Amino acid sequence: MHEHEDVHEHEDVHGLITNIFRENVMNVMLDHEKLDVYQVALEFCVWTYGAVSGLKGDYFDARNQIIRAAHSIVLNLAEGCGRISGAERRHFFYISRGSSFESAAVLDILHRMNQLSTEPRDQGKALLVRISAMLTKLARNQR
Repeated sequence: MHEHEDVHEHEDVHGLITNIFRENVMNVMLDHEKLDVYQVALEFCVWTYGAVSGLKGDYFDARNQIIRAAHSIVLNLAEGCGRISGAERRHFFYISRGSSFESAAVLDILHRMNQLSTEPRDQGKALLVRISAMLTKLARNQR
């Protein structure tokens, strides 16, 4: 009987620890995840996949380019947040900002080539304007 109680106590403690761990993991966020600009950059990245998913043939390279640029916005922002010095953070934030301009240029190319209509181009560029402005402010505030 005593052994049976120990097993139940162990299961109860294990269950409690597991629940505490799950709650804490669900609330853990890295520095970059707390930034509005990171969330908007993720939104643009996801939006990009939908906007260019139908591009094939001669436009497949442009599709890949804008996806890489969208990833670069997110990844350089995250990497910059992981740097210690303000100068390093600023450097990565400006690279991220540059990738937002690159993304806008690809949208313009696709629009000019009649591969992307005006509405989705404007939706993407609206996100990029927000991202660029936030990254500029973030970079300038680094010490």
